[in-house]
Amino acid sequence: MTRIVRAGDLIGMPVVTLDEGRIVGEVRDVLFDPRRSSFVGFTLRGRGLLSSPLLGFLAESEVASTGKDAVMIASDSALMRDRDAVKQQVADKREAPGSEVVTASGTALGTINDVVLEIGPAGLAVVGYCVDRGEGRELIVPALEGAEWDDAMIVPDGAETASAEGLVGFSRILEQLRAARGGVGL
Repeated sequence: MTRIVRAGDLIGMPVVTLDEGRIVGEVRDVLFDPRRSSFVGFTLRGRGLLSSPLLGFLAESEVASTGKDAVMIASDSALMRDRDAVKQQVADKREAPGSEVVTASGTALGTINDVVLEIGPAGLAVVGYCVDRGEGRELIVPALEGAEWDDAMIVPDGAETASAEGLVGFSRILEQLRAARGGVGL
């Protein structure tokens, strides 16, 4: 079974070890590679008012599972704490929020304000982008193969019609897109 969440909803979620049941920190940032629309990992911060603002990096391969209430890892050793190594892991990643979304024919759809993830048995996958259309309107655009990305994300014409408002509507769009592609990918 899979579920669809906004990346922003994972911020602040505790990270718990399976071996000791110990909370080692909480999710600070959700990192992904926008060119491949793939989840990369989490940066972690300490819990509490006086804790460290950055504890380290948790690679996608080290995440045992992501539940509704916590991110689970095998042990404390899954967390990369070396500051230089963490900087290297996140150096070429950039934030999607704030990026413009434009169709191939030049229609501006709005600005990305969050990333949509699918959580399933195989882990986390980027499946869409929440786009602020202004005046309180939001659209969720699928993370389609072939979307170009530099200063703005260029999506195929018609991407706005394969979009929805809200995660429930977006889940139906995903099912339709997958059915049209024989159940494979996005």
